[in-house]
Amino acid sequence: TTIDEQDINRWRLSLAEAIKDNEEPVLITTFRRYLTSSARPVFARGIDKCEYVVNGKQAGRQIITDHIVARLGLAMGAPVGEAQIVEISPDLLEAEFAFLSPGKAHATIFIPN
Repeated sequence: TTIDEQDINRWRLSLAEAIKDNEEPVLITTFRRYLTSSARPVFARGIDKCEYVVNGKQAGRQIITDHIVARLGLAMGAPVGEAQIVEISPDLLEAEFAFLSPGKAHATIFIPN
């Protein structure tokens, strides 16, 4: 099938609308622990008192895919953690978590078990 001009314009409008409604990141207040996998996800607590699994910039471009897949999973009704953008303060980083970069990161709300 081919994409016509009407479809392209509809997608442009949808993307512009989504970008306009930018979500506020949740500030991470406490790091719990990290896993030793290649992405080194970190378990953390946000200022909203939710527990998150954070994949920061240390995971590279994988975080883009993770965020998209999490959002698609929610849209499909799959049992996935809710995707969230979080903020990592430079003041929070310590030696054990030095591999993290301050700033915005991808996270999902942690679902135990």
